[in-house]
Amino acid sequence: MSGIEVPGGIVALDPYRGRPVAFWVKRMGLGLLTLGYSAFSGFDQDIVIRSSDGGRELYREGPYRQDAANQAMNRIVAEIRSTGLEPFLRERQIERSRIGPIAESSGRTSLFQLNVDFWRNVSYRILHRSDDEADS
Repeated sequence: MSGIEVPGGIVALDPYRGRPVAFWVKRMGLGLLTLGYSAFSGFDQDIVIRSSDGGRELYREGPYRQDAANQAMNRIVAEIRSTGLEPFLRERQIERSRIGPIAESSGRTSLFQLNVDFWRNVSYRILHRSDDEADS
C-alpha cells in the first residue's frame, strides 16, 4: 500500500476498507448497472496508518468520500508531523474511549430481542391495565 511516510509510520487511503472481495463485487455490480459510468469513483475509503514496515495497522478512520478523504488524510499527516505518531494515537484512543455506562444502543437489534421487548410490553400493559381498572 503506497502512502505518505510520517515519523513512525505510513498514512494511506484504503479503498478496500479492509474488505477487498466486497470492494470488487460492489465495483463490478455498479459497473454492470451503469455500463461502466463512474463505477470506480465516488466510493468510500478509509484512512489507514500502518507501521513503518507496512505490516501492522496502527489506526483506521473512515469512511470518507474521495474528496473528503484527501483533505482528512492531509490533516492527519500534518498533525502527526507536528506532534508525532505516538501522541496522535494516544489522543485518538482517549477521544474514542467512554467513561461510565453507555446509554445509546449499537443500532443492531436481533429478532430474539424484538420478541423479548414485544412480550415485555404486552405483559406490562396487561398488568397495568388491570391496576388502572381497579383504581376506577
